Amino acid sequence: DRSYKSVVLDALKAELEEVSQVQVSEKMAMITLIAIKSLSTTVLRGAFSALNDNGIDVEMVSHGASNVNVTVVIKDEYFNKATKELHARFFEKEK
Repeated sequence: DRSYKSVVLDALKAELEEVSQVQVSEKMAMITLIAIKSLSTTVLRGAFSALNDNGIDVEMVSHGASNVNVTVVIKDEYFNKATKELHARFFEKEK
């Protein structure tokens, strides 16, 4: 959602390139998973399994320091499918 905060992407990229290699990818989506610490490994395994089973590649992972939240970056075109599959995996009971 580019309306969230205005960012001059070219200027930010130039500044970061002074200390690192930078690659900008567009049309990406972030999904954050939050679990209690004792279940974080199980949730992460289940999430990657659900995404993999549906042909959704994870482009990047950001793991919080507290082990309770993990954010995955996927292509925007898979966002709806990914959220539905993750919801089914963690919240829908088998009937």
